[in-house]
Amino acid sequence: MITDCSHAAKLTASIALLGAASLGYLVAAHTTTKSKYCPVTGASICSNDEGGDEENKEATVSNARPKGSSVGSFDGKARKYLVGGNWKCNGTVESATALVKILNEAGPIPANVEVVVGVPAVHIGLVLSMLRDDIEVAAQNCGSNDKCGAYTGEVCASQLVDMGVTWVIL
Repeated sequence: MITDCSHAAKLTASIALLGAASLGYLVAAHTTTKSKYCPVTGASICSNDEGGDEENKEATVSNARPKGSSVGSFDGKARKYLVGGNWKCNGTVESATALVKILNEAGPIPANVEVVVGVPAVHIGLVLSMLRDDIEVAAQNCGSNDKCGAYTGEVCASQLVDMGVTWVIL
């Protein structure tokens, strides 16, 4: 349950700055970074490391993320809220860095609230390296191919999972 409305309001206002006209079109293709399967196709996640241990492999980008300030615990009984903002095809390195700073300073996120930002593919690595770990990063699209390969311009779902992205907008 949201217990401190000022923090929730500040966080919602921060998300609104990121994509005010775009809220609500976040479609769940959601997985954990330790998943062995693509969240879109269900195919086994490919790896460029032949013989690598996929089950114990963690995304290196997400390990470096700053600690978040989520509060409370979610008992599974109350409604869980999703607050999402899509950056669309907007932003420069400078503006993405400024938006991440706003989100990082937004205060604690209640346990029954999940926050996700949809980031252009060119900024995913940057945002993952700077954004606090209790705010998820969504890719704005991913290829429908079953595995990595010669798909020029596509981003395979397994590549997103490998980076630490757990959401995608489809």
